[in-house]
Order: sequence, then structure tokens, then C-alpha cells
Amino acid sequence: MKKLEPYYLLFIGVIICLLFSVSSNLRDTALDINIHDTYYVIGLEDFNLIIGIILLLLGSLYIVLEKWLFQLDRKLSWIHIGVTILISLFLLASNIYYIGIEGLPKRYYTNTSFPVDNNTLIVVLLLILGLIQIVFIINIARSFFRNKIKPSSEGD
Repeated sequence: MKKLEPYYLLFIGVIICLLFSVSSNLRDTALDINIHDTYYVIGLEDFNLIIGIILLLLGSLYIVLEKWLFQLDRKLSWIHIGVTILISLFLLASNIYYIGIEGLPKRYYTNTSFPVDNNTLIVVLLLILGLIQIVFIINIARSFFRNKIKPSSEGD
């Protein structure tokens, strides 16, 4: 029986992102992120698709590195992929459940009944998602210096 490769979870995450994007009614909703005096407005459907594209690119990189270049460390791969998937799915769920909760309009920033401001939560999660990619780079560097590059299967 073949082992479950960790990068398969990234492709499952892509499918979940596409399902969230298509099945939910996000066409006319937007995510407003206020940083200093600038508002970044991103459509929630686009936000979900961007997360899906990032997961697809990471999964593709794992396949290219594992199949053709060198063997990556499984523990670091599981840590990187696990945290990436958890944060991505939490971002998807926060879009649907925390934005517009209790029927309040999404653009009321003075409501203090929420335990954590949604903008702060999303920005912190995106920063953690960016920082966890350092584990991926460390995994690539460690595997590069530990393993020799796999020889090409084509006859020259």
C-alpha cells in the first residue's frame, strides 16, 4: 500500500476552496482590510480563489521537488502543509461565519461585541501563513544539502 503523501492535502484544500467559492453567496460581498489610512477591498469570492491558487502552486511545487529533484523531509513537509491547510481553512470559514455575523452589516467597524476584530484576525492569520512558508524554504535547503539531486531518467 502506498503511503499518503502530505502534498495530497493541498489538493484537497484546493477543492474545498473552489467549493466554498462556488457554493456560497459571496458574489456581492467584500473583505475590507484597514491598514493605517488605507482600505484594501477584496471580493470574498476572489479571496477564496486566491487561497486556492496558492495551495495549488504549493502542491505543484511539492510534486516537482519530490518526483524529479530530491526527497524532502517528511516531518517538515507535514508541519508546513498542516499549518498551511489549517490557516487556509480557517480563513475560508472566517469569511463566511464571522463576516456579517448576527445580521450586522459588514462595514460597521464600531461594533465591540465581537471578541476579536475580524480585520486584525485575518491580517494576523495571513502573516502566520506567510511566515510558515519559511519552513518550506528550510525544507528545500535542508534536503538539497543532505540529498544529491536525482539523476534524470532520460537517456542523454
